Amino acid sequence: MLGGKLGITPPLPPVAPVAVVMQTLMSHRFSEQVGAGQLAFLEGRWVALMIEGAPMGLALSLNDGRWQVRWANGDEDASLQGTPRAFWSLARGQADADALFFQRQLEMSGDTELAMELKALLGRETLLPMPKAALKMLATLLRPKS
Repeated sequence: MLGGKLGITPPLPPVAPVAVVMQTLMSHRFSEQVGAGQLAFLEGRWVALMIEGAPMGLALSLNDGRWQVRWANGDEDASLQGTPRAFWSLARGQADADALFFQRQLEMSGDTELAMELKALLGRETLLPMPKAALKMLATLLRPKS
């Protein structure tokens, strides 16, 4: 990699388009939990979501009850790493977070208590209810190649 040999770090792409989608999704999905203080464990703390094969991960936080999103940079309090299929299954409510952890499809690092709280949240809440046609298309894309 040319940039690495020269000691030059290429600039990251803008996070704004991804942040708007994630902030909207998280605000819509978790407004009741935020209002009830159930997500106070995330207030002022950052958790990285790292998907295997993705060039970079996202970091999520709450600041005064508002979702914050940025590219993960390694200074997050905790990190959840996993396969695309693991995160997809969690987001759709089709997998048990603990089972994914014990199957080594989902891993945690950093502040384990924080990561476990987020893992539990993702395991009990469905983030992405979708029409069946979209689900079939995405399932085809996520199918392992033989």
